[in-house]
Amino acid sequence: MAILEDLPGIEATVRVNGEPLFEYDDDEEYQPQDDDVPRHKRAKVTSHYIESATGAEFTIKISVGQPYKMKCPSLGFKVFIDGVCTNRGLVRNLEYLPQIGWRKECTGVSTRDVIRKTKRTQNFTFARLQTSMLAFLCTGSTRGLYVR
Repeated sequence: MAILEDLPGIEATVRVNGEPLFEYDDDEEYQPQDDDVPRHKRAKVTSHYIESATGAEFTIKISVGQPYKMKCPSLGFKVFIDGVCTNRGLVRNLEYLPQIGWRKECTGVSTRDVIRKTKRTQNFTFARLQTSMLAFLCTGSTRGLYVR
């Protein structure tokens, strides 16, 4: 479960069959590049690894609850997978009750057909990881999938 020490009560988990996947700490501290994350947001980034099974569908659950104290008009979330924003969430202060909390489960990427008035969701699925000895020799790392 990805948790930022500075923001207790805000959690994100990657789940398969409704169960959270075990997360491994990133031994190398994440150092965002100037174009990755604006300077004022860099302290609010955490990095963990999970194991993935090729073809398995997964979801991402985001939750806000106690002891988080909402001191802003709204709190926004964006889910990025492979560098692409796939989902967004917004918690409004006027609607937030700490006793109940707020939760969002992201299941996939949704597309809308305005003409046919339909919505289609493509579920998140783990892709096959490709590793090579060249990548290991160049980086000294066997990194595969990571969630930031």
